[in-house]
Amino acid sequence: MAPRGWSALLLFALAGASGCDGCGSKAAKAPSPGTPTGAPADAKSRGRATGVLIGVVRLAEAADLPEYTDGQMERKVLSHTQRAALPDACSPPKINDQRPVQLTADGLLAGVMLAASDFSTQPDVPPITRSVVIDDCRLTPRLIVAKKGDTLRVTSKVNYPFMPAFGATAVVKTLIPGQNYDVPLDQPGVSAITCGFTAPCGRADVIVLEHSYFTVTDGQGHFRFESFPADEAVTLNAWHPLFKEAKITVELGRGEERKVELVLEPAAPPPPAAPASPTEPEKPSKPAPTKGG
Repeated sequence: MAPRGWSALLLFALAGASGCDGCGSKAAKAPSPGTPTGAPADAKSRGRATGVLIGVVRLAEAADLPEYTDGQMERKVLSHTQRAALPDACSPPKINDQRPVQLTADGLLAGVMLAASDFSTQPDVPPITRSVVIDDCRLTPRLIVAKKGDTLRVTSKVNYPFMPAFGATAVVKTLIPGQNYDVPLDQPGVSAITCGFTAPCGRADVIVLEHSYFTVTDGQGHFRFESFPADEAVTLNAWHPLFKEAKITVELGRGEERKVELVLEPAAPPPPAAPASPTEPEKPSKPAPTKGG
């Protein structure tokens, strides 16, 4: 049986997403945003009833795009350490750096996870390696969904010694071009990749599930499952750590294709951080973000 209690899992994830680096979730192989990673192509030949599910995720009316705070974008290593500057090889900060989910001209959301729950049979998908790259001092993609048992591989294209860390672990590794930082995804949950010590590298959220019926909306806010569970009532969940969960019930016939739409609302912002100790030196001001993506 597929794992149930999805809402409870996401509530746990939301609680952590507002301030901690390690929380809870589930996953499979890291696709590019929008690439379906549901059941394998030969699912029907194995007797599993499936259909094709396509759709969009829309931002709730009158809502603004949420963003991460400065503290959620960079790993704080020591309280007395001043924030490192970006290397000269990287472009200045941009407004969208702290907005991992983007809004299209049609009001749709790019970079949001879709995942099934409450289905009866899980697809048999072997573990895979999911990749995230540091390019221009920014992690790409900014949302990785995977299955428990997969491997996360972090690489860098910038000739600079970044020190990425995953989740709540204190273990970091110096990373230069040609090196990999591999992390086994052996626990369901929601965690983040961030950098500290040398220079920031932005933030990428990693959601690890116990099955592979999931995908991520593409740059136009669309998604597609080539093999979605059919002949039963299945819950489809849309979620991102910065948003509240949205879900609908979908019941496809075998071989049927259907289009659906989900609407997301931003999650409540985290409480303001406590003021710095008067004994701590004041942090230098950051350059003002430039306009653009």
